[in-house]
This record gives sequence, C-alpha cells and structure tokens, in this order.
Amino acid sequence: MRPSRALLLPLRRQSGIQLTLFTRANCGLCDVAKARIGEFMANSKSNSTKDISNNTTTATDKQQQQQLDTRRIIHYAEIDIMDPAQAKWRDVYEFDVPVLHVDRRVSRVKGQHDGVDG
Repeated sequence: MRPSRALLLPLRRQSGIQLTLFTRANCGLCDVAKARIGEFMANSKSNSTKDISNNTTTATDKQQQQQLDTRRIIHYAEIDIMDPAQAKWRDVYEFDVPVLHVDRRVSRVKGQHDGVDG
C-alpha cells in the first residue's frame, strides 16, 4: 500500500485530514489496511508530540519546531458497510473493501464524515 498524495501535502495546524476506512468483518485486506493506518497514526502522533525544548536552541531545533507547528491533525473513522445503517455504503463498496476516503478539508467533529449516518 502506498501513501496517498493528500497525506504528503503540507497543511496548516488548524486544518486536518479525515481518514474514513470502509471495511467489513472477515476481510483480510481490511485487517492489513487497519494495521497500516494504525502504524501511520502512531507515527504521526509520536511525531506531533515530540518535546524538543532545550536550554540551547540550535538551527536543527528551530527547524524541528517549525515542522511540529505545521503537523497535521488526523481524524480517523471506520465504517462497517455490512451494518444495516450503512446500506448506501454497502451498495457502493460491497465488493471493493477496504476503501479509504481521504478528505483534507476537515473542520468537523472527530469521527464525522459527510454522508455517513451514525
């Protein structure tokens, strides 16, 4: 699995990314996708919470601080397409899971996705 270009583009701190994984039970590829997303989220979280404060400030420290200031906020949600409440997504993705939606215009509550019920 290769990273989406949307994940590589710089974002302002107040904006973010909404990742929505459409999945189902007993799906081996879905399990792989969940593991890779988990690794990505863990790496992003650890990078955004690094403490580089120090008594001496070097050019490298300043550069790292600038990178942290532009770190993206990532919201993640999983949608089980076999859930009766998700019938419209089942109709679209029943034979295509796992499917990952990447939305760069996040300004909503965590876990909320356009057009997703529940």
